[in-house]
Parts: sequence; C-alpha cells; structure tokens
Amino acid sequence: MKRMESTKVAFVATEQKLSRGLRRFIRKLGRWLSHVGGNLVTGNTPGPERVFAEGAASLRPESVTSVLPYAGYGDDVPAGTRVELLFPDKAPRVSEPVRAAAASGASRWAGSS
Repeated sequence: MKRMESTKVAFVATEQKLSRGLRRFIRKLGRWLSHVGGNLVTGNTPGPERVFAEGAASLRPESVTSVLPYAGYGDDVPAGTRVELLFPDKAPRVSEPVRAAAASGASRWAGSS
C-alpha cells in the first residue's frame, strides 16, 4: 500500500452522539489513515472529531493536529498530538494540557514560525 506522508486529511464533523458501530468505524478510520502515513487535522469537538483523533493518536500521536480556536477549548486532546491555536490570546483561562502542548513548540498556525 502506498504511504501518504505528504497528504493532509482534515476530519470535520459536528458534535453529536454516536452509535457504538459508528464510533468504532470512525476510530478505525483515524487509525488506518495514521497507519498509512497521513497527517491528520481535526477540531477536537466532542463526538466524531475526538473519536477520530483518538483512533489516529493510538498509533501515531505525532500524525494528529488539533486546530483549536483558543486555549481552553477542547482540553482533552489526545496525548502526544500537536495543538494549533487560531486565537492564542482570546481566552483568559489557559488549560494545562493546551498550555503544555503550546509550550512544547507544537502550537503553530499559518504565517507563524
């Protein structure tokens, strides 16, 4: 199977309750895309996006980037994944997991270095 190292895949969904079967499918999809080398981007909203990120991160956490609007949004990003903040100075309260990810140098958005 051909590797996808230079391919970015964005998984975008609305927050919703998932059936057990759909949850399992989305988790396996994230894991498979990570396995074949994809670089995966998600907003980490509760439900499908978070399940997708968890599936991918279970194999290759470094392949997942959670793009969050501001620090404090989506505090439970999967361990070892990257975090990008759209508006880093917007929220007055910065959560510890997001602060740690941002401080590690993993937080970057287009136009920044």
